[in-house]
Order: sequence, then C-alpha cells, then structure tokens
Amino acid sequence: MNHAYTATLVVSLLCAARTVAAQGSDDTASRVAACAAIESTDARLECFDALAKRSSADGAATAAPRAAPPQPAASASQSEPSLGAASVPQADSTKPISRREARAAEQQELEVTGEVAAVREILPGRLEVTLTNGQVWRQTNSDRYDLLVGHEVRIYPTGFGKYFRLSSRELRRFIQVERVH
Repeated sequence: MNHAYTATLVVSLLCAARTVAAQGSDDTASRVAACAAIESTDARLECFDALAKRSSADGAATAAPRAAPPQPAASASQSEPSLGAASVPQADSTKPISRREARAAEQQELEVTGEVAAVREILPGRLEVTLTNGQVWRQTNSDRYDLLVGHEVRIYPTGFGKYFRLSSRELRRFIQVERVH
C-alpha cells in the first residue's frame, strides 16, 4: 500500500475514532466498520475521507458515507502534456507502461535523423557536423570517420543517457558526438 494512502487512512481512522469516542454513537462505529469492510483500496479510502469530512464539518457524521466504485487512475500520458508525435502508443490505456517502454519512448523522442549539410574538421580526427535541419554536432572522440556532405545520419542516445552516437549507413560505424547548436 502506498505511504500516502496509509497516512490518509490512519488520519481518517483517528478522526473517526475520536468522533466515536466523543459521541458514543453506534451509528458512526457502524459507518467506520462499513468503510473498513470495502475491499477496493481506492473506494475504501474515499469512504473514510467522506466520513472524516462529514465528521469535521458538522461535528458528527449524520449521513452514511457513500462508497463509490474505484475510478481508474489517469495514466502518465494523460496527465502530462505530449512531448511530440514520436510517443509510443499504449495498447491498453488502463495498463501502465513499463520502465523499459518509457525509456524506449524517451530515446525515440531524442533520436535525430537527417542529411549532412556540412562537415568541418576542428581538430585532427574530430569533426563538426552540421545537419540540414540546422543542428550542429561535434565528435567527442578522435576516431577517424570519413563522413561526407549528403550522407544520411542517425543520431541517437546511448544507454547511459547523456551521450549520443552518430551513425551513417554508408560508413556502417558510429562515433560519439555532443550537440553544439
């Protein structure tokens, strides 16, 4: 059980117990017991919350708290704004995506494909590559890479997150790069 749910449940039970002790009412005790008997965590929490609100609002719980059916939690993709069209669609909207799927979607959003507009050697064995979309990438290692203007390249993140690789189909290798502009 989540710690936030546990804390809310304990506070609700204490409020309900205080109300029961102050009033000595069998009606409130039966409402607390009814809430405790609900199997669904979300519905049980909602029942206790409603009981606590009623008891604090008017000093005593005069109406029976309603136990609503559990509502499906909003997925992360519904609560956060969309970052782009490259997001991974979910097959089942009620099933949360795994960490692996989330990482793959994030890497796919960071991936860049394009054509080389200009290549400049800034140091021996180090290139600065300008793509047709205006992005500028700089080679971080000193491996020889015979990249030419017009080559199609793919720039993608490595598994370590902050490093990127540039690969070309024509050369069938990759180099490590960092984005300059």
